[in-house]
This record gives sequence, C-alpha cells and structure tokens, in this order.
Amino acid sequence: MKTAIILADGVKQILFTPENENEKQTLQLITPDDNIHTVIKKGTFSDMDSVFGAEVYECQGGYYRAKEQNESIMFVLTPKKPNN
Repeated sequence: MKTAIILADGVKQILFTPENENEKQTLQLITPDDNIHTVIKKGTFSDMDSVFGAEVYECQGGYYRAKEQNESIMFVLTPKKPNN
C-alpha cells in the first residue's frame, strides 16, 4: 500500500493508495460515512515481549517475516459516542 503524508499550513493528511485487491478490500472497510472516532497511539501491535510494530518483508525462503520497527504508530478507529 502506498502511503503519502502531507504536512502543510498546520494540516496533517495521510493518504493510503491500495496496490492490490486485498488492500482495496481493506480500505473499503473504512468509508466517509462511518461514525468513527480516531485516536493516534505510539506503540506496537502486541504487548508481549516480542515487538510487532514491524516492517514486513519477503525473505529468501519466499515467505514473509517481520522486522522490528520501533517508530510505529497506530490509528485506532472506534465508534463515536453520542453527544449528550
């Protein structure tokens, strides 16, 4: 998935562009009509001893592995709570 980050005049914009069918299907799960709240967290995918903020790459054996990536951030999308 191609990712572009634009920082201009105080605006922060992140653009995801799918490069295959799986990525297209994944992005279809998020729509402009979703009633979601976004939070950005610094951290990794797992709280175990092994880090899973990772760069995924294909190794010489032809399968995929993950390499530790400490600079990872996560976008956490949750349903918005109704305003009272």
